[in-house]
Amino acid sequence: MVAKLEGHGHPEYELTPVGVALHPVLMSLSAWGREYANPERRPSRILTHLCGTRLDDAARCPTCDVTPPPGDVVSTPDPDNPGRRTDRVSVALRRPHRLLEPVRG
Repeated sequence: MVAKLEGHGHPEYELTPVGVALHPVLMSLSAWGREYANPERRPSRILTHLCGTRLDDAARCPTCDVTPPPGDVVSTPDPDNPGRRTDRVSVALRRPHRLLEPVRG
């Protein structure tokens, strides 16, 4: 599900097509967890399609009527639920970015 890439000074990993196909399943499991496992906890990220529409719990864009591939999904911190961690990765993730796009601190 992940392939290791060499040649960048340190190992990087990339999802295989099988890993990418799991995206809608993981979104559905996340929605289930919000509803049943921890209903008081707000999501810390907002996922939108490149068109700007927020994805539904099944990872579909209601405006475009598609389930976009992860590379066409933008992850943005929820302004009402800011992260509190201060490590380099958490700080880098405070900026909007496309899924599968490397985040550098």
